[in-house]
Amino acid sequence: MREIFEQLKEAYGNDFAMLYDKIGPYARRYGRAAARKVLELYYVLRADSTSVSDKVLIGLALAYVLVPGDVLPFRKFGVFGLLDDALSLAVVYRRMQSNITPEITFKVEMMLDKWFEGQSAEVVE
Repeated sequence: MREIFEQLKEAYGNDFAMLYDKIGPYARRYGRAAARKVLELYYVLRADSTSVSDKVLIGLALAYVLVPGDVLPFRKFGVFGLLDDALSLAVVYRRMQSNITPEITFKVEMMLDKWFEGQSAEVVE
């Protein structure tokens, strides 16, 4: 796991800033609700309390969703090209949900308010 983690850090920067740079365009394309989950995972990835194995899992899931070069591209497979991304995020998000602290939620909401300024936040239950 440590080796994969080091490769992820090498590919996306020591603080995973390159992954963060891809979240903004993703947010504009898929909206606030989808961006919330991605940002929450990103902040869990950056947390010191997150284990290396969880960081690897999150890093791989985010890279799969945010980086071009999909296994099932939307242009070729239609809705199935979106479902593989959604499924990979959903599985990892469900596993990491307990790591989302109030501080992370606050950071995420502040960033979403900045990105979606003037748009009302939807209620998520």
